[in-house]
Formats: sequence, structure tokens, C-alpha cells
Amino acid sequence: METASLASPLCTSPAANYGNYHPLKSSMLKSPKRHKKLTSRCNIGRKTMAVSAAQSEKELVITKKKETGERRIVVTGLGVVTPLGDDAHLFHTSLLEGVTGISDIHGFDCSEFPTRIAAEIKSLSTDGWISPKIANKADKYLIYALVAGKKALVDAGITEQVSRELDKSRCGVIIGSAMGGLRVLNDGFEAIKVSYKKMTCASSNYSILNAASHMIKGDTDIMLCGGSDGMIIPSGTINKAVAF
Repeated sequence: METASLASPLCTSPAANYGNYHPLKSSMLKSPKRHKKLTSRCNIGRKTMAVSAAQSEKELVITKKKETGERRIVVTGLGVVTPLGDDAHLFHTSLLEGVTGISDIHGFDCSEFPTRIAAEIKSLSTDGWISPKIANKADKYLIYALVAGKKALVDAGITEQVSRELDKSRCGVIIGSAMGGLRVLNDGFEAIKVSYKKMTCASSNYSILNAASHMIKGDTDIMLCGGSDGMIIPSGTINKAVAF
């Protein structure tokens, strides 16, 4: 006896001799309406299966493209200038141990101020990192950024020789600063008058996220990113006391 291969449980069209051996004989096929109805269901089932298969294949292709298109971002070098020191690994260890970098302010007389403590960088050697001319004239936040940035490059193994061999068009730098330019500074002062909740100070995080985004999209291969500030001065201390 021949056997028929059915593409779907509802499909009857491939079974030429279906009525010869099916338990229900051919009674269900004798009625043209039933036959038409079953054939219609069969075709719908086939179309549904075809669409599902096509969708699955399409989703698989998209997933593969997404997986191969995303670039893995790796932090290869760290550099810091903090109240807990200018060594990244020591800084990390101190944080884990709960060491605080907040202490009395020694940079200026703050005895008349409502706030007399801060996370102050009391000492920093710039020897070998930036020239004495820049160290004497540049703002503190810029000195911190230069030293920390160069430490990160050294930690990543990017020496002067390696730097000369790099494709500079594939490298970038994003450094954030909470104070920013004069307009941003003025906007911050105006925001403090309304409420301390209006203040936003997360420029370093934005810099890191933007740098990662550029690398993921393939715009760059290497990014130096982070943030720097040097706001522990009389006016800055007063404003911070009001804000926080």
C-alpha cells in the first residue's frame, strides 16, 4: 500500500489514494465544501510556515550582523590625579578600603567660611609629565588632566615610539570639566539660585560614554577620555557649600 507524505496535518491534496486506506475513508473529501475548506486551511498553514521560516532566517541574519558589527571596548590604561594619590592602582585599593580623601583645606584661609573641608589635592609632582612653563601658568584642572592623561597612555603601553606609528585620524580625546566655559559656569551659578537639584556634574561619565560610543561605531580605534576639575578656591568652596 502506498503512503502519502503530508506537509501539514490539515493538508489532503498530496494524498492521491487517501480514500483507500484512511480510517474515515473518503467521506470527508466527498463534500466539495469540506474539501475546499481543508485545502484552504492547508494553504494557510503552508504560508504561515513559510513566513515563520523566512522571519526566523531574517532574525538570524540580523542577529549575526549585530554580533559581528559591535566592537568590544577594552580599557587598556588608567591614569589619575586624586586626593588619595596619583597612582591608579593605589587609588583603587584605597577606595576599596574606605580611605577618604576629604580633609581640612590647606590651600587658603577658610576659617570664615561655612565649609572648611574638601577633597583637596595637596601635592602633585609634574616632573617628567609637563614642562615647568606650563606647570607654572596653566590652571590646576588642566595640569591634572595632562598628568592623568599621560599616565593613562604610559599605563596602556603607548610610548612616544608607538605614538608616532599610530594613525592619528583614528585616535580621539574627550575630556570633561564641570565648570566648563564662562556660559556654562554662569548657567551653573543661576541654577544654584533656583535649587541645588538643578546642578548637573557628570561630565567625566559623559566623556567616557561618548568615547565608548565612538569606538563601538567604528569612528575611532583609540580614545583618551575622562574629566578634570580644580574648583577648590574661595569662590568655588562657597558655591559648593550653598549647593550641597
